Amino acid sequence: MRLVARILREKWQASIRTKLVTLFTLLVAAIAAFVMVYFPYRQEQDEFKSMREKGQSIAEVAAYNIAPALYFEDIDAVNETFKSIEQLEDVTYIVVVDRSGRVIASYRGNEAREANFTDVSGEGRISKNSPVFKTMTPIVLDGEEIGRLYMGWSLMKLKEGVRRARLTVLIIGFLIMVLGFAAVTVISSTITEPLNKIVRTAKEIAAGDLSKRAPVLSRDEIGYLAETFNQMVDNLQRAQGELQKINRNLEKLVDERTRNLQMEVRRRLKAQKALEERLGYESLIATISSRFINLSNEEIDSGIQESLRQLGQFVGADRCYVVLLSEDGREKKCIYEWQAKDVKPWVGDKQFFLTTKCPWWKKLLKNTGGLCVNKLSDLPPEAADLKSCLAAEGVKSAILVPLFYERKIIGFLRIDAVKRERRWPKNMITFLKLVGEIIANAIGRKQAYEELKTSYEKVKKSVISTVNAMSKVIELRDPYTAGHQQRVALLASAIAREMGLPEERVFGIQLAALIHDIGKIYVPADILAKPGKLTEIEFEMIKTHPELGYNALKMIEFPWPIAEIIRQHHERLDGSGYPHGLKGDEILLEARIIGVADVVEAMASHRPYRPSLGIDAALEEITRNSGKLYDPEVVKACVRLFREKGFDFEKEPQLLSSLHL
Repeated sequence: MRLVARILREKWQASIRTKLVTLFTLLVAAIAAFVMVYFPYRQEQDEFKSMREKGQSIAEVAAYNIAPALYFEDIDAVNETFKSIEQLEDVTYIVVVDRSGRVIASYRGNEAREANFTDVSGEGRISKNSPVFKTMTPIVLDGEEIGRLYMGWSLMKLKEGVRRARLTVLIIGFLIMVLGFAAVTVISSTITEPLNKIVRTAKEIAAGDLSKRAPVLSRDEIGYLAETFNQMVDNLQRAQGELQKINRNLEKLVDERTRNLQMEVRRRLKAQKALEERLGYESLIATISSRFINLSNEEIDSGIQESLRQLGQFVGADRCYVVLLSEDGREKKCIYEWQAKDVKPWVGDKQFFLTTKCPWWKKLLKNTGGLCVNKLSDLPPEAADLKSCLAAEGVKSAILVPLFYERKIIGFLRIDAVKRERRWPKNMITFLKLVGEIIANAIGRKQAYEELKTSYEKVKKSVISTVNAMSKVIELRDPYTAGHQQRVALLASAIAREMGLPEERVFGIQLAALIHDIGKIYVPADILAKPGKLTEIEFEMIKTHPELGYNALKMIEFPWPIAEIIRQHHERLDGSGYPHGLKGDEILLEARIIGVADVVEAMASHRPYRPSLGIDAALEEITRNSGKLYDPEVVKACVRLFREKGFDFEKEPQLLSSLHL
């Protein structure tokens, strides 16, 4: 069955003719097989049935005839009955037994015993393997069984007839199969040949030859199929022509769209690249610009150097540098430079040849704002000197832009390509001008700071000279007051430093402390030097000296509020001071510092009207009134100076010298 199933699977993928031949052949084979199996079997069954009925019939007649003889034990009569049966050629043996099982008479007793005649379990059945058909018939007389008749019938003739009949059927079945196969082959060929022609035509059409048509050989369904197929091919041929026309139009349209798309892609890529470059430029400009916002003047040089490094790496230059012009615009050294790895630096005692040897360049920079050199051969004839200088330096391409500060050229920014020629982007000069503007502003800021610093030093010296002159005037009128002011200035500046104030502010406190009692020049000398206790009127005159000092100095412009500090140095936190009774933060910190230093120095020094009270008493006074009369932070700093750091008026003379720069 598996083999048949496999053959069917394989054949089912074959041609229609093969399928028809296979199917009809299997059908004919099945019919032939049925004939070869069924008819011999049916004939055999019929023969066996006939023999069984014949044997039973003869046995019943014989048993009836033998019954009287057996009853009377007339053996001769039994034998006579045997003789009439023996004439039958199919009889193999006959045995008669009485009711006790004793053999009364027998015919061919040996054969009966060999056949085991008493074993009639298969009575009425014919075995294909047994040569004898055995029967047992009861011998009955007057309704009583008086014995049994055993008979055996030969099956040899019957089986031989069945065998001959089966052989005949096999021959007939084989002939049916052969004739059927031949008939099926002829019929299938007749049916499938027109289909095969249609298939061959279809293959040729599938290969591209639409001129082929299937032959119409009949007016049946196959002929109608061929006509329909040809109509379909006609429609297909017309459709192919239309499709080819549409395809040509589509190809033209696709080619046009492709070209447009390629142009759009190139445009967008170009725009994207330009945008990326612009974002890169803007990012670098923002980075460089933000760097200089928070840089101190001392850090500007390193900031410019770092900016040149970023610029050179971003644009892919081999060397970047900034050259500043002298005041007359003739010569200047290169002071800022960056170069790539393995590139020789340009820094050295190099003259700015562009202004001395190439006057056209300076005019060009003023008119165009920059010079781009992609190749030295692009330079005009009037730039021969520039060309030779660049070639001598190994420069193959370069860009130069001027540096302007306050509408004046102060130098130029230049980038070089020394390893290979470069075609610089068109917007590179604009980009470098922006970078140059940032660097020029940083350089200008540095120069302005240097000029301001120089002016400040001059002003500072002038202020010191003025203060020293005022101090000398006070010393001439009251030498005691002069020494007091110097010691107060010494202590006040030390307290300010202990509190972490900037040095410039400390210096302002020094100056204010040095002349804080300048108003006393308007107080009579005999009151200032009076050894006894002052009267109320005299004390009120003394209390006017802060206001008098303010009036004397208010018209002088100092970098610090010197006049206001002098006016407030006798004010107290609780408002009990003079001249205006200011409170808390209404009093300048500088005045609060000088106020504490003034009290400590006064109590620790000799007065005309009393001896020194000592440092301990002075510190106890400011500590007791801390937060009430005196600023607590100032008091803490003053106490630390004396208790922890060993401050001593007599041991700090070097601080006094700083007041006379």
